[in-house]
Amino acid sequence: MRRKLPARVNIGIDADADPISRARAMVDRREWLNTGRGVVYDPRAFDFRTGDGVAWLERFRIGRRALVYCDPPYLMSSRVLHGRLYRCEMSTADHVRLLDVISRMPCMVQISGYWSELYATRLASWRCVTYQAQTRGGWPATERLWMNYPEPVELHDYGYLGRGFRDRERLKRLRSRWLARLARMGQLERGALLSAMAAAWPDRCGSGEGAPADYGSKRETKC
Repeated sequence: MRRKLPARVNIGIDADADPISRARAMVDRREWLNTGRGVVYDPRAFDFRTGDGVAWLERFRIGRRALVYCDPPYLMSSRVLHGRLYRCEMSTADHVRLLDVISRMPCMVQISGYWSELYATRLASWRCVTYQAQTRGGWPATERLWMNYPEPVELHDYGYLGRGFRDRERLKRLRSRWLARLARMGQLERGALLSAMAAAWPDRCGSGEGAPADYGSKRETKC
């Protein structure tokens, strides 16, 4: 949650009290709010809770504009080593219960995990991206992120745009060149550029949507 720009309302739920207490302390010290991008957020926009995240999702009425990201302890049968890794684990029945509730949710949902027959079957209609990671024991592993929505045409945060580190660095350099060219332009030239952009994308540039001021418009729940 720290790596994304905060939404207007941010709720974090974990069965383990330790990460929740650390998150609360960071918000109290305003460390959590230091996004490094000049954005200051009200600490009251963050709500961290210890408890059963699945039960919370079953009870709480979540609107269509929300984003729910689920990062459960991965299904034991899908791990390289099938033993317990966390103080709060989930059984196969718990995973089935989680998949049941997120499949009925009206909003955008993401869920992380390793490949398994259960997830591949239950999330067959969801979009899925894969990436290489390492387990806690240092073993290479292919992680998956399933999403119940199509690939977006605009992003909440463009800081992570790019497929991998090298691509992100290329885009970062490109953005720097764009800014340098804008800085060299005269005021009238900049106005002409903005006018051309508004003509090309009247639904975006004309209304001002998608600007940084709109970053806080979505609710995020992480459980």
